[in-house]
This record gives sequence, structure tokens and C-alpha cells, in this order.
Amino acid sequence: RVKAGAYTVKLTKGGQVLDSQVQLVADPRSTHTPEDRKLQYDTVMKLHAMMERLTYVVDATLAAREGLQKRAEGLAPNDKLRKQLDALAVELTKLHATLVATGEGGWLSGEEQLREKLGGLYGGVNGYEGRPSKSQLDMLAVLGARLDKAAARLDALAKNELAAANKALTARKLEPVN
Repeated sequence: RVKAGAYTVKLTKGGQVLDSQVQLVADPRSTHTPEDRKLQYDTVMKLHAMMERLTYVVDATLAAREGLQKRAEGLAPNDKLRKQLDALAVELTKLHATLVATGEGGWLSGEEQLREKLGGLYGGVNGYEGRPSKSQLDMLAVLGARLDKAAARLDALAKNELAAANKALTARKLEPVN
């Protein structure tokens, strides 16, 4: 998205470079106030940042789970450490299931988790140049709180259960899980 304002444009053809100024303005037919458009833009940018943060949480959750599963594969089935690693992998699987649709067919199944809800809200706000509705702004707050809770849960698992598992792995001279 580009905000209204003055921009310098360079056009290069062959060896010739032409500079010009372009003034971007809102559509004069628009009935939306500058304040409405600013709130819409700010809301879209918040949602974009939330999607980036969610992507990190999902990727970190999957990476930790896969690392735990890989380490567990090398241990005997009745090994106490393997059971510890498997239990933590199950916790990460549960967390992941609250973040993204995991059912067969993914989002086509109709299952909606945090990612799908955020994506829908982003599309709704981004697709309309006017002020977001009260329900959209309320949903932004609700989904933001869910994302904060999920990130805090991942952080707690990393600081507690994963740290303990890594200590046990290191004691056996095995590679810890990041």
C-alpha cells in the first residue's frame, strides 16, 4: 500500500534517466474521510504485523516439535528421556492445532483457527478503503489477545519443559533442540 503524498519517480530507458515528481491523492469520488482511511491503513498494518508474528510462532512451534521427535527417534521406546521428549512434542502439537487449521483439507475443511481468522479479518479490512467496522476493530483486539496468549505459551514451554529436555539431552551428549 502506498500513502498519499509526493513521490519521486525515475524512468530509465537506455542510458537516459528521467526524474519526475508524482503526487498521489485519494480518489476524489471517495466519501471516506482522511481519518477513516488512516484508521484503515493503521489497522491493516497492525494485522500485517500480527500475521508476521503468528508465522514466527507457528514456525518455532513446528521446528521445536520436529527437533524433539528427531531426538526421540534415537532413543529406546521405554527410555525416560524419550517419554519426556514425546510428551513435549504432544504439547507443541496441541499448541500448533490452536494456531492453524490442521484437519484434513486444511482451511478447505471449514476449520478456522487463529491464522484463518486473522487472514479473513486482514482481507476484510484491506479490501475496503473506509473505516473498519466496530466489530472488525473488536475482533482485532480479540485475535491480538489470542496471539499474545499463544506466544506466551510457546515461551513458557521453551523456558521450562524445553530447557529441561535440553539439559537432559546435553547430559547424554546429544544435540539440544532450538
